[in-house]
This record gives sequence, structure tokens and C-alpha cells, in this order.
Amino acid sequence: IDDDVVREDGGYPVSRATIARIVEAIAKAGPKAIGIDILLVDRGPDADDQALEQALRSNPTVIGAAAVFDSSSQLLDRDGGVLSDIPRADRFLMPLPRFADASVIGVVNVTTDQVGVPRSVPMVFSDGERIELSFPLRLAALAARAEPSVGPDGVRLGGRVVPTDIGHSLPLAFF
Repeated sequence: IDDDVVREDGGYPVSRATIARIVEAIAKAGPKAIGIDILLVDRGPDADDQALEQALRSNPTVIGAAAVFDSSSQLLDRDGGVLSDIPRADRFLMPLPRFADASVIGVVNVTTDQVGVPRSVPMVFSDGERIELSFPLRLAALAARAEPSVGPDGVRLGGRVVPTDIGHSLPLAFF
């Protein structure tokens, strides 16, 4: 979604009907998966929401959720297990059920350094009750048609292991 699309749609955020048209246009190119890094947490006009729901349901898509950290950052547990050092959110901000049921969900949070520069993407999150996978991991898994798993050495996707950093984070490199 660039400035031209925003201008044509009459402002930001763009309508759900426009997002649906974008998804359908991308789908015509035959991608393995489409990622929509937008939090779909409130209702829009019903016709627009229905159009987006149908576009999500008809195509291999991942939509965003967000981990919310109200208190100081916590780790899942301290027992030293494989997932002992993943970020623990106070809660997740999830998409509306009509969109969540039509797509796959991935958590979009990134980790920043002390001055706010994004430095890594945690691959898994928890709220103490469940584990949620990151947006890029869900997108890669959908494209690969493989269920990811997290191990002490990294994230496994099919026959490939992608090494991760502390907390099962994937470092970002800016070139």
C-alpha cells in the first residue's frame, strides 16, 4: 500500500474493500503465500469486511496479531527448557474472528535496541497460556507448506534449520 493507493482510496487507513482487491490482484500472480501486516481488530463497513474475508478465505494468507506488553518484559519460565527465553506478553491483540477464521495468524512484533532501532524478530511468543508464532515464521511455513518447530538450535521448517539468536529471535540485518 503506497501513497498512490492511499490517495486513490481517500486516506489512510485504506478500506478493507481496497485491501481485498489488492489481495486478489496479488493472488493472480500465483504466490505461495500473501502476508498482510495489518491489525484487523475493529469492524469496518460490513460489505468491505465481507469482501476482505472472502479474499482471505480464497487465498493462502497470513494476517497480523500483536503481542501486548503492559508490564516489564518477562520470560516464559526459568527452567532452562527450549522455550524458557521467549518473550512473554501480557496478552495478544488478535484479529476479528471473521478474519482469523479465514486466514493464518502471525505475531508482528519486532525487538528494538535501546534507541528504538528494530534489531530482531522473535519467532515465538507466549502469554503464559499459549504459544503464538511470528508473522514471518507463519508466512514462511504457509509458503513451504510445512509445520515449523522450535528447537535449541533454531527454527526447523521442513528439512531446513534456520539458526536463531537468544530468545529464538531472528536478527535483522540492514544493508
